[in-house]
Order: sequence, then C-alpha cells, then structure tokens
Amino acid sequence: MIRHVICGILKFRRCDGCDGSDGSRDSAHDVKVVTATATSREEISSNSIDKGQGTIAEAWLIKSFDESSDEELIQNEIHAIVSEIFTIREQSSAFNILFSKFIKKCNERKDFGSVIVLFRQGIFDDNVIKISDLFNYVWRFDFEDLQTRIRFNNLFFETLSELDFETQELVLYALKLDSERRMKAVADNFEKFEQARFMSRADYNKVVLESVCRNCDMPMYIGVDLRDYRKSVVDSYSEQTKFLSGKCPECNKDSLIVRIV
Repeated sequence: MIRHVICGILKFRRCDGCDGSDGSRDSAHDVKVVTATATSREEISSNSIDKGQGTIAEAWLIKSFDESSDEELIQNEIHAIVSEIFTIREQSSAFNILFSKFIKKCNERKDFGSVIVLFRQGIFDDNVIKISDLFNYVWRFDFEDLQTRIRFNNLFFETLSELDFETQELVLYALKLDSERRMKAVADNFEKFEQARFMSRADYNKVVLESVCRNCDMPMYIGVDLRDYRKSVVDSYSEQTKFLSGKCPECNKDSLIVRIV
C-alpha cells in the first residue's frame, strides 16, 4: 500500500501489485504526486487527497526517500506532525501517552532521526498497510545495529516506568496481545497455543510462546515475563539467531528452544 506509492514516485523496483499484472491497480497509485516538491506541511496538506495528519506524515516520509531533500527540514516536520498526532489529551489511550513521551525523549536526546529510520523500514513491511501500522512497527526497534536496539529498548522501558501503574498495565497488555498475535501466525500447533494463551489471559505482563525441549522432544507453551522477553530478543540479535534458549519446566534442563517473533 504505502510502499506502492514510493515505487511510483521514486521509480524504485516495482513491487508486487504495482504493475497491475492481476488486472487491478492499487488505489495508492492514484495519489497526486506533490510530495516530491513540497516544502512545508501546509503545501503538502493543501495538495493531498487526505488532509489528515497521518497522510501528511506519510507524505513527508515518502519525500525523505529523495536523496536531494533537506534531511533536517524533513525530520523537523515529521517530528512536529507526530507530536501533534500524539498530543496527550483527557481521553488519550495508554499507547498514545507512551508514544508521546517516548517521542519527546527521543527528540531531547537528538535521536528522533533513528525513529524515522524505523518508519522508513516499516513502509516496506508486508504487514504495514496504513499509517497506524507504521506507528506500531516502531516498537519492534528493528535496527540493524545491536547497540541501537539496546539503547532504544532501554529508553522504552525508561519511558514506561515513568507512567502511572494503570497505564503501564494497559501498555504491557497491548504488547502481550501483539506478540501473541505474531506467535499465533507461526505456531505449529494452533490449538494448544490457543489453550495456553487462554489460560494466561489474566497475566498482562507475560507473553505465551511456543517452544520445544530438545531433551523431552516435545513442544511446550510457556508464559515468559514480557520485559525479560523483549530484552532477550534484543540481545539475541548479537548472535543473529531467531531462537532463545531456556530451562525446560518438565525436565529442568537447559534444553528449551523458544521461537522469536
């Protein structure tokens, strides 16, 4: 969706769905290409089909792929728009509050440019269809550099710890559901995973994961502390592995392999 627009604007390699080979044409191609020359939020807003803040942010992200564009201007504009989108109001969701404070910290520490890197990566993720998906993508902290991953994960938990207890619970529960949704998509035994997930539904700070014990030679479904899991996932990238290791609850040996999602 979003990436199809970029393919058309910047003449990248055409992605699946761009060439209309199936007889269809993605509606994203009908967007009027004004983002390559616009220089202000007002100019983009007046020329975009959707004048909402999300579309404006998307337009600036598309423009950021142009190597001749003003990087500092784009970064400032995207930060201003994202800050407006996530302004904390009386009815703001827990994630809106978290994102607002997180973005503020990133900007104060001169690291908002790294968030834009994640936005750009997310555009080419198959699961990112609309602008709200792009914001959710950020929480994966899918940086190539391990130290950047660790730094942002620490910043995430620092921001989370500063929220009130109820808001922390809601954020952790949302992360739990997101991780379990992705685990569900790759689980070998969907029925057993669903049963384990149901039994752990009240543990907002634990994520249910599919694993296998090499010693017992059987699959297992375990609840892992969400904070520990996120840290372990970040650390695992230093070894370039897609699995975590742990102790089997049945045989009590260090023979458990946990899939990363």
